[in-house]
Amino acid sequence: MDAQRQSLRIVKAENVAQVLATSEVKFEVEVVAPITAAIQRLRQYAFTRFLVPTVDHIVMSEGTVRYLFGALHDIVSDRSKYDRILRSAGLSIGFSFGSNFMSFLRQDGLFPNSLSVLLSIWTEYDSCAGWGTFRFELNNDNNTIAILLDKNFLRRSLSSDIHRHCGFIEAYLTGLLWTIIPDHVLWANSELGGARVVVTPKEIGERKDVDCIFTVKLSPTDIPLSLSDLSVARSHFFAGDLTQCRLSLRTALENGFKQKVDFDQLQPGGKYIGFTQLVKAYSSANVLPEEFSLGKIRDLYAELSKSAHQTGETFDKNSCFDQLVYTSQLVLSIDHLTVGENKRDLLKTRLVATSD
Repeated sequence: MDAQRQSLRIVKAENVAQVLATSEVKFEVEVVAPITAAIQRLRQYAFTRFLVPTVDHIVMSEGTVRYLFGALHDIVSDRSKYDRILRSAGLSIGFSFGSNFMSFLRQDGLFPNSLSVLLSIWTEYDSCAGWGTFRFELNNDNNTIAILLDKNFLRRSLSSDIHRHCGFIEAYLTGLLWTIIPDHVLWANSELGGARVVVTPKEIGERKDVDCIFTVKLSPTDIPLSLSDLSVARSHFFAGDLTQCRLSLRTALENGFKQKVDFDQLQPGGKYIGFTQLVKAYSSANVLPEEFSLGKIRDLYAELSKSAHQTGETFDKNSCFDQLVYTSQLVLSIDHLTVGENKRDLLKTRLVATSD
């Protein structure tokens, strides 16, 4: 631990400009990089087959991307369905960029000495990506962050319903901040000692005014072990250890579902409850996140478990990163779940029935 601490460089507010200048070569932020990742996510939906050819790499101008979003909006007449597509794409790239961002800071030992400094570094980098200019106001008294996106490129040329595409930015901020804020706290606890409370953005919404202003509410998480497992998984991934990455993702799933409902208190005495049984109880008690079916969760867990069973299968880096992003999305949904006492009692009843 002492050796690790000595390698850290504490970044203060006055050092942000220096960090940005010295890291320019190592951390290249291109206009097309975040857009390409988002488009790749959008391509998974049938709607985009009318708009985007099936190729591995897409390089588009801002005008073309705006046309893509506009055409997609017109084709998907159901606004709620369109918003879901934007949310899925935004979350995916938010998790992706957040993971790369924290990996860069950790590998270079650049520890922001406060949340404000962390956000300052992020906004400077992200403002180079061509989406607009990000600014933030942090209110420590009520644990909120106001994020202003000035000159949002998705709004250019729109004369009405100017926030129609902003669900993408809102979801992007959700995935990004949910990744970097708790990871920063966990990093501080690990390297500097102490037991700082791990917080996550529980509520993110846009104030739909003339400007694009997103309000973020931070709250303590009730699944810190799961978030720690995700942080470890990211470290393994960027270190090239895909087996340990997948094992950590599996543990993140287990701890997420368990911690959410104080599993040790609910578990019937002396009886083993496996992950599949636990998730079945969640499903039976109607507590599963809306976006994830029982089948999808079991399939993901089975894929991740192949590493534990030493099947001899070689793991592809791209598919492993997809699993990292997908698991992050599931754990985020667990983090955002509200499980009241009535649901907890019902879940306990289902667990007892499952164990019989």
